[in-house]
Amino acid sequence: MDNIRIDKQIIRLIGDLGENLVRQALKREHYNLEDFDRCDAKICFRCGYSLEGRPPPNYNESQTSLEQYMDSFSIFKYPDNCKRGEKWIKLMRYRDELESRYSSYRGSSLDFYATKDDKEYLIEVKTNKGNLEKSQAKLIEYSKELGYIPLLINVRVASKITKIKEL
Repeated sequence: MDNIRIDKQIIRLIGDLGENLVRQALKREHYNLEDFDRCDAKICFRCGYSLEGRPPPNYNESQTSLEQYMDSFSIFKYPDNCKRGEKWIKLMRYRDELESRYSSYRGSSLDFYATKDDKEYLIEVKTNKGNLEKSQAKLIEYSKELGYIPLLINVRVASKITKIKEL
């Protein structure tokens, strides 16, 4: 059982490494990158308030926990003045529908939101033989309809043993 857990941790670390390599490469190419799930806007309950670790202004202390309060927002309660615009809100509502349909938060998200030359990109990074989840593929298809440019970037992360030496 422990081996399975270690394997999953290693796979996650390899994925993080791939994302960091892509982040550096895209920044060198002058993409403005943000995490897909957080726009860092202070007005957005999903982004600004959660990043600061403080509750939104209308949070009621009688709620059992901040997490339950944040989870209580339905797909219809995104802020009207989102920094990324109306089509972003449409995309997030669709993502929320996918999450409830496939009950997999991790599988229906992407890695990065980026802009360059007045174009908007949605980026998913897959390492080695990683494949898109079904919900990610559906989200990418819908994003095309909204005018985003989706990019799937495959990164090969490998390590070979070059020498074994007895000490």
